[in-house]
Amino acid sequence: MSEGVIAGSSAKGLMSEAFQTDGTAGLTAAATAYMANPNQKAEASSKFVDDVTIATDTPWNITVAIKATAGNGIPTGLNTQTITFTPNVQNAAPTAASKGAIDWACASDSNQTATSRGLASVVAGTLPAKYAPAECR
Repeated sequence: MSEGVIAGSSAKGLMSEAFQTDGTAGLTAAATAYMANPNQKAEASSKFVDDVTIATDTPWNITVAIKATAGNGIPTGLNTQTITFTPNVQNAAPTAASKGAIDWACASDSNQTATSRGLASVVAGTLPAKYAPAECR
């Protein structure tokens, strides 16, 4: 599952830079450009990751779908289950008036860790929490 977190890192970097450069308009532009790439899924997938997508509008969450096959050791019932990363600025969803750095809330089918850290904007994934990294439970 750690490869799923790593796969989301490049998208998080893209989105964080876009926000610092151009606020929420930058988030929308970066997400739209990322998703418009015709090779996006092929470039995002690996032995353990099926896909990485970015929502093109608020809350601009990043979704990482896990690849579970008989050959990679992940129980096949988890195939395409997701973890999500949701941007927060000052512990809330970014708005046009938001200032500061992005903190990322990670969630599986649980968001207890993100919520306990005061992050209010969290989109739940579908991966059962017992399989997710502690940061995403």
